[in-house]
Amino acid sequence: MAKILIIEDDTDINNMIAEYLSERNMQVEQAFYGTEGKLLWQMKIYLF
Repeated sequence: MAKILIIEDDTDINNMIAEYLSERNMQVEQAFYGTEGKLLWQMKIYLF
């Protein structure tokens, strides 16, 4: 299963992308700020 990290400050867009990917059996984590996304990125491995 693919792991995807979404970094997007617009809540609606972030949630829309997360829902779309989740429905396609991808594991999704969401970050709403760059610093939060950077920390998550450093802690885990994601596809890019």
